[in-house]
Amino acid sequence: MTPPPKPRVGARLARWALVLSVLGAALRLVGLGRQGLWSDEQFTLLQTSSTWGRVFQMGSAEVHPPTFAILAHLWVGAVGGSTSEARLLPALIGILTVLLAWRGLRDCGFDATTRNVLTAMVACSGMALVHTQDFRSYGLLLLFSTGATAAALRLAQERSFRRSHVLALWCLAASATHLFGMLLGLCLAVALRAGRLPGRSVRPAVLAALVPQVLWCVPGVLFTDGFAEGAKFPAPDLHALTDLLMAVLGGGHPTQVAGGFRFPQPWLLVPVLVLAVLALAAHRRPGARTGAIDAFALHRRVLGVTVLLLVFGTWTVSQAVHLWTLRNLIVVLPATVWWFGLWIRSTTLDATVRDRLTAALLGALTLSLTMTGLGLWRPYKTDFTRAIQWYVSIKQERPELLLVGNVNPSWALGTDIQSDPDAFHQLTAPSRIVDRDTFPLDAIPRQLPTVYLYYLTIGQSSAEKDQIVVDQARGDGQCTVEPLEQIVAVFCDPVAH
Repeated sequence: MTPPPKPRVGARLARWALVLSVLGAALRLVGLGRQGLWSDEQFTLLQTSSTWGRVFQMGSAEVHPPTFAILAHLWVGAVGGSTSEARLLPALIGILTVLLAWRGLRDCGFDATTRNVLTAMVACSGMALVHTQDFRSYGLLLLFSTGATAAALRLAQERSFRRSHVLALWCLAASATHLFGMLLGLCLAVALRAGRLPGRSVRPAVLAALVPQVLWCVPGVLFTDGFAEGAKFPAPDLHALTDLLMAVLGGGHPTQVAGGFRFPQPWLLVPVLVLAVLALAAHRRPGARTGAIDAFALHRRVLGVTVLLLVFGTWTVSQAVHLWTLRNLIVVLPATVWWFGLWIRSTTLDATVRDRLTAALLGALTLSLTMTGLGLWRPYKTDFTRAIQWYVSIKQERPELLLVGNVNPSWALGTDIQSDPDAFHQLTAPSRIVDRDTFPLDAIPRQLPTVYLYYLTIGQSSAEKDQIVVDQARGDGQCTVEPLEQIVAVFCDPVAH
């Protein structure tokens, strides 16, 4: 009996990429309650877990419209406000983003392998994975950015005026979510004009991108005290560009920094850059250009111009309104990874070379997804939740326990511990609230068993600070350290000595 023919290499690569997309989407649902709520998530949960008045009052000075806050308020009211319940919303948005990428790229003229590879690059991105497990607006911004970028590619492919209104709707949604969503819409419009689309095809996208920000920011600047003053991040320098590239093409264990989450491990960055260089070299060889390659040229041009303009635009805006943070720049992720992916997929007439480069890319994505999944299982967010639970466990056994530090009721958000200020005060009494700027002046020997809990600065290791407290507070007592992410946690018990 003749054996059945082996499947084509392209079909196997397409299935490999599809499996990675499914795994990346599923990973968004894993361990939603494992990391504690960090300070920005606490703000959003506090804003959305009470009344509509609080939603708009707390968000009135934000530079970004309250689209996600409105959605989150409805979600918390219907589902609940525990850590895992709250994060289920952005996780589902993240899964929808992967589906949208796969569906949105269907009519852009790509073959099945290219389409699945581009989808996998969004699904396996460490930056996307982190922020779709974050109770903030960044996952929603990624969803709308993916939709807008895919709609722009389809408009470039079909050159149909009726498709311009689809792009306009995505730009409207992105702008209504974030200031950088407006910039994305404007950059896509300019990129499409660079692709020689008529002005009337991109005009709706420009108007749609401008309207939400004009309606939100103009009244905010005129009538709201302190509008947009919450952003205290420094203006970006050239080093910030490296951080951005590391974040967009990052993987492994994330590190929390003031502007979001950095990925210091180049699991995906180095292979992608190497493959892009090889693809460029193959593309420039004599005889490499074909009709199939030209079919991708317009898409690459639109994506490349979009990335350059968007990075320049966000950089320029951030010199005045300091919004250049890794989490805000998730808006550039779809265009960037798709631009690299198209370079690798549209290299040469030689299908063997193209498939080998694609297999190497999928191998890098597999490694990056694996290492990121393992990294997300380890603590990387400020561990307020474990800190307050640890304190309560000691307090239950030692009611006379003294608390010294800068603990506040927001630490209990997302847990079953009462975060109401009055109830929280009773729980933490007696206590001495010490500002982080005076740390560790109040870590002195005391007659009562004492817990020292200090939240210092995002990105700082607490190990050295723990030892400072131990050395200074030991006195006649026995001090032990509870290892917590970015929180000093020391228990000193004079009775145990």
